[in-house]
Amino acid sequence: MANNDSLTNNSDLEIQEVIEDPGSAILFSGYPQWLLYFAAGCCVLFMLIGIPGNLITVVALFRTKKLRNATAVFIMNLSISDLMFCCFNLPLATSTFWYSSWMHGPLLCRLFPLLRYGLVAVSLFTVLAITINRYVMIGHPRLYPKLYKPKYLVLMVV
Repeated sequence: MANNDSLTNNSDLEIQEVIEDPGSAILFSGYPQWLLYFAAGCCVLFMLIGIPGNLITVVALFRTKKLRNATAVFIMNLSISDLMFCCFNLPLATSTFWYSSWMHGPLLCRLFPLLRYGLVAVSLFTVLAITINRYVMIGHPRLYPKLYKPKYLVLMVV
């Protein structure tokens, strides 16, 4: 029993050390270095395409008055979520792949997974909302104007 307690205490101590100094942990130790550089390069490529593409989409939808409908609101929500992912998560992931360690401090270490999975969830639910929107528009056109009023859209996006 004492042996099991010492293992638990050692594990807790190691976890506490990593929480206090996330850069002390060596990440991706079983992966070849070329693969980590490739992953970092993919992140940079996604940023180079994603940031301008999503910015253009948001600006175009915001400036065009004819495109102010439910679908445009959902697409704008999707673009903003993807833009935030490209601006926050991808740069941090790039440096983590490149240096094989976390170099951004304990606060960002805790925020990174929250924003990563939170923004992915927002994107997935927004795509689901677009799918439902299209289904209602095609399959139940009389119901569409009742469901997609501006006051309901705010609730759907939030």
